[in-house]
Amino acid sequence: MDEKFFQTHYENFSAAEKELHGIVRAYTQYSLRPMNQAIAAWLEKDSQYKTQSVPCRNAAALAETPFIDLRNVRQEQNPAAVWLLICRPRSFVLLQELKSCINGHSFQAGAETMSDVQQLHEAIAAATKTLQSLADLNAQVEKAADLIEQCLRTGNKLLVCGNGGSAADAAHFATELVVRFAKDRRAHPAICLASDGGLLTAAANDYGFDEIFARQVAAFGQPEDVLICLTTSGKSRNVLRAMEEAKARKLKTMAFLGRDGGPTIGIADVDLLVASDSTARIQEAHQLLLHVLCEIIEARLG
Repeated sequence: MDEKFFQTHYENFSAAEKELHGIVRAYTQYSLRPMNQAIAAWLEKDSQYKTQSVPCRNAAALAETPFIDLRNVRQEQNPAAVWLLICRPRSFVLLQELKSCINGHSFQAGAETMSDVQQLHEAIAAATKTLQSLADLNAQVEKAADLIEQCLRTGNKLLVCGNGGSAADAAHFATELVVRFAKDRRAHPAICLASDGGLLTAAANDYGFDEIFARQVAAFGQPEDVLICLTTSGKSRNVLRAMEEAKARKLKTMAFLGRDGGPTIGIADVDLLVASDSTARIQEAHQLLLHVLCEIIEARLG
């Protein structure tokens, strides 16, 4: 279809037809079944349009008929496809636009793919559900804030560790405390145990990967310091070893966990467990909790 022609006549189309055009744009990268469902839903909203099932036709005759086979427009492989009959000619123009969109994208035969838009919406919904569940951690957040405040008020420090994305979150949290989060204030002592490549590789080489954090706790940790560990599974052996070392040296401990907490749950003085099975959603929740603690600490300590 000629885009200029469409734009010229766009304002003359009904609101329902404009909605169809929007659906065509949004569903361009969908598999054809969701696109069928979207078009059918649009047709049901406007009583001027009717649909009916008719026998499958030869695709070569498509341009000469007001019928659009939403699954066979691009490739003839599904003889049982349902064709839509649009009762008003100008709607056919919009369905031609649909045909153009489908032909412009490569679909794997029979594959159900998801558009970026739908993926975004599902991620937002899942993240929202996970973040809302954090309201159940009110008491734990209060206890965690008290632990950090007491540590910093008495001149002690925070040690923070984690693996992979959790290592990045540990570095992020330490940075917010040493520099600032939202306002100017004095620097707070916080060390990320996942940031020094020399220490990490030496400890891993000489003592094994399980000891990379515990060795640093032994070097830097003092009684009443706080060790903050992040693990989305609760199964990270090096994190567990760091907590054991911290306990032996009389440090306070805090664990940011996910899923069921694994073998790490119940060891720390404070557990912040995010009840989700998605690593991404757990990490997002951990980041929010860390930011909330930054806000609380800045408000309390100035």
